[in-house]
Parts: sequence; C-alpha cells; structure tokens
Amino acid sequence: MSETRKNKKKKKKSLFSINLDFLKVVRLVFLIFLAVCLVYLYYLHTKGILLSTMDTLWKKHQKMIEMILGITAYTGFVFYLGYQKGKKG
Repeated sequence: MSETRKNKKKKKKSLFSINLDFLKVVRLVFLIFLAVCLVYLYYLHTKGILLSTMDTLWKKHQKMIEMILGITAYTGFVFYLGYQKGKKG
C-alpha cells in the first residue's frame, strides 16, 4: 500500500531545477557570440571602416592570432588522427 502511494505522488519541478544539457548551453552561447560578431562586422562594413579595423586588429594581435590558430589546427589534426585510428580498429 505504501508503494502505491509513493507512485501516485508526483514531484513538482521548480523553475530552476530544469536540467539543461551542458553542450546545448555551450552551443547556444557560441551561436549568440557568432551572431554578435556578424552584426558588428556588418556595422563596420556599413561605416566603411571594416578593412582598416581588421588591418589594425591583425597588426596589434598577429602573434596571438597565429598562436591560437596553430594550437587549434594541431589539436584538430591530432583528434582527427585518433578518430581515423578508432574508426579502423
């Protein structure tokens, strides 16, 4: 009898206890960031200063941009090799 009462009771979910998947949140944040970047680039294009702004950013942050791109390419290559190895074996 106690089992049937437990089964009949329904737990109410509070507003803040909704379980969000971490990857969904990361994807949402990334898409919002991408949209903001596109809007900013369009704004610079309409003002006619897109190329000069991109050139200034490249000159100021060239080493850091190259380092980030290098690390990203290396990491992607290593993961791709691991993926191919796992797919075969």
